[in-house]
Amino acid sequence: MKWFGTDGIRGIFGEDLTPDIAFKLGVGVARYFSKGSKPTIMIAKDPRLSSDALEASLISGILSAGGDTITLGILPTPGLALLASLNKEVNGAVMISASHNPIEYNGLKVFNGKGEKLEPTAEEEIEHLMEIPLSASWDKVGSNILYPEATKSYIDILFDRIGDIDLKEEFILVDTAHGATCNAAVYALQKGGARVNALFGYPDGWWINNKCGATHPEVVAKETVNLGAAYGFTFDGDGDRVFMVMSDGMVLTGDHLLAVLAYYLKEKGLLGQYVVSTIMANLGLEAFLRDMGITLIRTPVGDKYVYDEMKKTGAILGGESSGHIILMPVNNTGDGIGIMLYILHAIYSDGLDIEEVLRNFTLYPSRMYNLKTKYKHELANHPKVKEIVNKYTTEYDGIARIIVRPSGTEHVLRISVEAQNNELVVKLLETIVSEIQDVENSLRS
Repeated sequence: MKWFGTDGIRGIFGEDLTPDIAFKLGVGVARYFSKGSKPTIMIAKDPRLSSDALEASLISGILSAGGDTITLGILPTPGLALLASLNKEVNGAVMISASHNPIEYNGLKVFNGKGEKLEPTAEEEIEHLMEIPLSASWDKVGSNILYPEATKSYIDILFDRIGDIDLKEEFILVDTAHGATCNAAVYALQKGGARVNALFGYPDGWWINNKCGATHPEVVAKETVNLGAAYGFTFDGDGDRVFMVMSDGMVLTGDHLLAVLAYYLKEKGLLGQYVVSTIMANLGLEAFLRDMGITLIRTPVGDKYVYDEMKKTGAILGGESSGHIILMPVNNTGDGIGIMLYILHAIYSDGLDIEEVLRNFTLYPSRMYNLKTKYKHELANHPKVKEIVNKYTTEYDGIARIIVRPSGTEHVLRISVEAQNNELVVKLLETIVSEIQDVENSLRS
């Protein structure tokens, strides 16, 4: 496809992603969701510097093509998906965000009226519709409605789904990464009765994700200990990821959270037979689930692949190591604040003891190297690179996993190694990176 990648349209503003593309997307989305009648498209954004410009162009494209828009302002991605799914007048939604990426990036994520990410065939159709010249006349142009209560509505719905939470004035720390969760996360915890301290707690497009948030969990881990908080939570820029921190500073990644939630849901008789994650899921998670009689199903990297497999198998729990956790009773997309509230409800209402659950859970050591390269796809599919991966996978069968894949959002090739001990991880990663760099050098020459 020309514009859509693994998670919507994403790129550096002014280079890969421009207001012109946002305008064209607005036109394409309005046409795709019209189905013979005037469509209504819901829009939200994170506070990146480029978000306002993209929003203005996106709205203009939708209105010019005869659609109406409802703008929610700054709101986490899962909040947009949830509100869109519950409004019968909404046909589709677009989130303006580049999630965890650096500030120069931005993105446009399209959802259907059920709050689900689109299938590739739908994205292809929208790309085709983006190229057709405008046809709406002056009397068919759409209008925009502001919805300033979006944050409150989103959190109130989560409480309705999860149940009342009495946090007993517990002190909880959050790192909202200057992003879309700044207001929503604090409101949610205060509604539950917690005392809250927010790090990087105001929306700021200059500093979003900069040495903070879910890509830097060590920050909230350190402050959770220093400030004596009961728990810490850290989100990415658009709020679909979350990591949790225990009072002693231990960081719970997506794999930890999937293990904890799987145990809790199984004890409640709600889980079923499967948990869904990706090829990046740690071998330790697979072993933990297997001991409980639960099968881990792996998918390609990307939360939409996890969601598709969950729908296929009927699984209610899935997610990624990066902190995208999908829990169907809460939301049908990764929801950082929703997962935070669900876990706190389990702790304070049902007595869940996370430390006890994790006594039998051990992560295999792993490391990832991001090789910056313009040849990420060529390298990922190169016969010599596949030969390198196969060689070391065969040599260390059963005690190590090697994954080489192009990033769906950045100009990097991700090289991951997971093994039984750190020494083997370091040795393998250094060797494999060196050999792949040799292949890259051959592509340059």
